[in-house]
Amino acid sequence: MKFAIVSFITILSYCSYVASGCGEGPSQSKLDGVKGNRIVNGARAIPHAFPWLAHITIESKRKNLFPDLRTCTGSLIDTPKMTNSSIYVVTAAHCFRNNKGPFGNPQIAHVRFASYDMSMEEPLRKKRTSAKIITHEGYQKYQVSINDIALVKLTKPIPYSSYVRSICLPQSGDKIEGKACYFAGWGRTIKGSALSSGKELMYASYEKFQETGNMIYTLDKNAASIAKGDSGGPLMCIRPGEKTWVQHGVASVSIGDLTNYLRRSSVSLLAIIGFSLSRWPMESNLRLLEENEKLSNEYKLAQLKLDRKAEALLIISQELASCQDERDNLQRKCAELALKCREQRRLLKAQKIREQQAEQTSRKDQADILQTLNRVNDENRALSAEIEHLNAELAEAHGDAKASI
Repeated sequence: MKFAIVSFITILSYCSYVASGCGEGPSQSKLDGVKGNRIVNGARAIPHAFPWLAHITIESKRKNLFPDLRTCTGSLIDTPKMTNSSIYVVTAAHCFRNNKGPFGNPQIAHVRFASYDMSMEEPLRKKRTSAKIITHEGYQKYQVSINDIALVKLTKPIPYSSYVRSICLPQSGDKIEGKACYFAGWGRTIKGSALSSGKELMYASYEKFQETGNMIYTLDKNAASIAKGDSGGPLMCIRPGEKTWVQHGVASVSIGDLTNYLRRSSVSLLAIIGFSLSRWPMESNLRLLEENEKLSNEYKLAQLKLDRKAEALLIISQELASCQDERDNLQRKCAELALKCREQRRLLKAQKIREQQAEQTSRKDQADILQTLNRVNDENRALSAEIEHLNAELAEAHGDAKASI
């Protein structure tokens, strides 16, 4: 007899409100798909039976270092204050490699809704990409079954329709004891003894749960196991009396021979499936995320304004520094001009003194010359008188000489 111990991590979301229209899916009586292809040991799902399921392909933004693609399963959950659409998908944190640091691997998620068979194009399929990937703050990659949950925020809302709906999150009082719960995903399947890549959506049922801490275990015959590609898929139960589907967990890890997921070669048929949404209050966290994003945007806007003001202040300070330099240059030039003016005034004063001295010297020289001229004139007049006297005496002597002859 084959037994498998299946483990889950419980979701204790306890939303503060019940989202209208969430969790509208098939009745339990309709979940009797064709056996054969296993998830592993599961059944082929009814097309579009679980309208909240999302097929996720993770692509690295550094393709030269991380060229491979990874696939996971996720589920659409309601976004606060949005009634006819949503932008959040919940999945497993281990689907995303470390995306931090200089050697990190930043990634983008391509999310497909209203899908069933991934090997073909489907007209109802809707595609979105991730705007942000938010992993649980307590998740550690070396303890993959602990807090293994992530939120994928889409670049734009995905509208609700008959083929795209959200799944409800647990309310206070929602229990899984005594229920048959289900898991669905696009993981690898077994046909006979061969393990093939998962293209069609498969599902499996679980029951007889036992809760330990934030993990849930079950012991069941022929229990189905998850495989590569199923990670992040929802553990979902029908709320009694309402026919409403509620997500209680997220597929985390699978250890066992049925899937060969971790390539164990043990002869035991032990299959352990971990589902985690931890005790992460999803609804309050979504509100906090929205508020934090709003505050972050406001902070970024304020920071942008501060940066612009800082740039303006820097420009003003540079202009002030330039004005200070110009003022210093003007002050230096003014000092040089003042010095030149003082020197010029000194030179002009000295020149004036010299001119005054020259003028005084010139007037004195003119007086001396005039005095000398007057003296010479007086001497000339005296000489002229003496000459006239001598001429008179000479004439008288000449006359006397004539007379004596």
